[in-house]
Amino acid sequence: MRRGDVQALGRSLVLGAIAVASGLLAEPVHAQSCAKPDALEAFPTYGSVGVPLNAILSAHYFTSAEYDAEPVVLEEIGGERREALGTFNPSEGLLSLDPAGFLKPGMQYVVEWPALRGIGSASRGKSLKVNFSVGNQSDNAPPEFSGIESVNYRLQRDQDGCAETVQDRFVFELKLSQPSDETSNQDLSLVVFQTKPNSNESPVPVLTRAFPSNGQVEVSRRIEDSLGNVCFAALVRDLTGKVSASADRVVCTKTVKPPFFQGCSVAFGRAPRADALGFLLLLGGLWARRRARSV
Repeated sequence: MRRGDVQALGRSLVLGAIAVASGLLAEPVHAQSCAKPDALEAFPTYGSVGVPLNAILSAHYFTSAEYDAEPVVLEEIGGERREALGTFNPSEGLLSLDPAGFLKPGMQYVVEWPALRGIGSASRGKSLKVNFSVGNQSDNAPPEFSGIESVNYRLQRDQDGCAETVQDRFVFELKLSQPSDETSNQDLSLVVFQTKPNSNESPVPVLTRAFPSNGQVEVSRRIEDSLGNVCFAALVRDLTGKVSASADRVVCTKTVKPPFFQGCSVAFGRAPRADALGFLLLLGGLWARRRARSV
C-alpha cells in the first residue's frame, strides 16, 4: 500500500472513530417546556398523617406564578368548609394559609390550592388538592438540621424550550445532613440560598422543595450568576413555619468559566462511555503506528 493510501486510510479511521465516539458520548440535549405557574407540591403532602394542630399549610408554585387574592379552600371531611386568602412569598413561590385553630385532633381535611396566573399572563397553571389527617399534639420546637455537608458542580447543556436555544449552566450537587423534627420528618421543606456571588447583601433563595429522602439535591444556575467563589447555605422548615438554625453554615466551591478541561465534568445526561473512549484511542494508536512504518 502506498504511503498516501496509508495516510488516507488512517485519517478515515480516526474520523470514523470520532464519529462513532461522538454518537456514543453525546446525548441529545433535554428539551424544557415553557414552565407554567403550576402548583408543584404541598405541605403537608397528600396523605400525611399526624399533622400538628398548629400547622401552617402551604403550597409551592413555579417561580412564574403570581398571586392575585385567589382563595384557598380548606374543608373538614364531613364538616365545615372555609375559604380564606393566603399569604404569598414571591421569592420562593410559596402560598401559605394559617388555619388559626380550625384543625381538630384526629380529623381529616382536604385543602384546595388555587390555580394561579403567570406573571404578565392571563393563563393559569394547575391547581392542587391534598388530603391529610391531624394528630393529637402541637409542634413547639424548631427542626434540627446541620446544613449542607459538601458541594460539587458540573457543566450542563440544556435546551431552552421557550427560546429554542441551547444554554450552558452550572449544576451544583449538594449533599445534606439529615434533619429531625419534634413530630415528624415527613413534611419538612428545604430552602437553599446562594450567598456568593450575588448582587444583594442578603442571601438569594435558589431552591424550595420537600426535603429529599436521599439527602441530595441539585441547583441549576446561570454561568454568569455563579462564577468564581460560589457559596450556599440551607435550612429546613417544619409545618408550623419554624426553621432550623443552619443558615450560618456556608459551603463553597470555586467554578471556572468554560471552556475548560479540568475542575468539573461536562454532563449531557449521563457519563461518557469508557468503551467509546477506548475505541477512539485504539484507532488513533493504529494510525500512528501505520504512519511510522510507512515513513
